[in-house]
Amino acid sequence: MHQNTAVQAKGSRVDAPIPHGENCPLLAVDVGNSNIVIGCFEGVKLLCKWRIHSHPARSEDEYYGILQALLTECGYAQPQAVVISSVVPQQTVVWQKMFAQYWALEATIINALSPLGLRYKVADPSFIGSDLVTNAFAAISQYQQSAIIIDLGTASTVQMVTSEGSFEGTAIIAGIQPSLQALTSRAAQLANIEITAPPALIGTNTRDAMLSGVVNSHVFALDNFVRQLRLQYFDKTPIVTILTGGWAALMQPLMPFVDVVEPNLTLNGLALAYHKLASGALAE
Repeated sequence: MHQNTAVQAKGSRVDAPIPHGENCPLLAVDVGNSNIVIGCFEGVKLLCKWRIHSHPARSEDEYYGILQALLTECGYAQPQAVVISSVVPQQTVVWQKMFAQYWALEATIINALSPLGLRYKVADPSFIGSDLVTNAFAAISQYQQSAIIIDLGTASTVQMVTSEGSFEGTAIIAGIQPSLQALTSRAAQLANIEITAPPALIGTNTRDAMLSGVVNSHVFALDNFVRQLRLQYFDKTPIVTILTGGWAALMQPLMPFVDVVEPNLTLNGLALAYHKLASGALAE
């Protein structure tokens, strides 16, 4: 793990030789409200991964400078193809312009209208977040069974997808960080604290009491969602419960009801979706 302080990004590389100037075969970009996660893939194998802060005011020129530095650091000259999932429409446009301007690449955008074989409960699914679509496609592609997907980010989402590719729906709750911010912003004697695993169920000081309230209430809510979904979809077993998102590593030890922790679920879904769409276009 290394950190490039010049661009305020966190990144990692697999244990493989640095390619020294080759092109990244596929760049997957997951644009979220707080962070942008970027992965370089060869086929569906993740080679490098970076996380940068999402800033609404950043231009395509600024993002190009950051991304070029990250690619160079990992030994790549430029991307050969790009696939994007974004829940921030304004940022989608910025990233599309950046790839077109600097590398003459037309990014593939994944959303609920992408022909991935998923089925929805509504006539027009265009409002469904692209991260939810990508996660659902990744889950059924990787595990070939029904799945409950918990994604812990700025918001926490719980979604259900069946092995037949039916996107059953989603619950959205306030994420861990916004929950803490809401608490501290309205209580004069409660200061903002770093979020860690609570040391006990009941705290003996203000910090531990806040940690227990924010973190454990989140865990209890998610536990009950999983229990109720398994009861409601008893006829769709086996059902795998997958945990992903920026807070997954912290929360996983507190969530024994989770079967699989997959921190790269969204990036994997983007790579899988890109290759499915590319193979479909070639077949036409």
